[in-house]
Amino acid sequence: MRRAVLTENGMPTIEDNLTMARAVLSDAIASNMAIPPGQYYLPDEETFITSLTKLTNTIRTSIKYVARIIVQYKYDLLLDTWDLSSEVAHKQQIVPTLLTNLQCLFITGQEVSNLRL
Repeated sequence: MRRAVLTENGMPTIEDNLTMARAVLSDAIASNMAIPPGQYYLPDEETFITSLTKLTNTIRTSIKYVARIIVQYKYDLLLDTWDLSSEVAHKQQIVPTLLTNLQCLFITGQEVSNLRL
């Protein structure tokens, strides 16, 4: 399921997510030579399918967490201070500039080489 989310559709609708989970389960069963085609029984199959769909949210949450760190570092939005109000004021000053004409989406070649993940 993780591979399907990362390679096929990272932002599926609820129905697409269920369809993808069913396909993944079906492929996993079909690839197991010990299980004859069409001759398997999975108790609470729908509960299992639902549990597979939760991986999508877990993966998205992990990616958002890492992306948030990278973006805040890249655009110098973090301060080396424990004063939360100073950091909020700092972000209120910088973020509108980054959003003007979507400047935050464009970086130079030098900035790309300086960016470390």
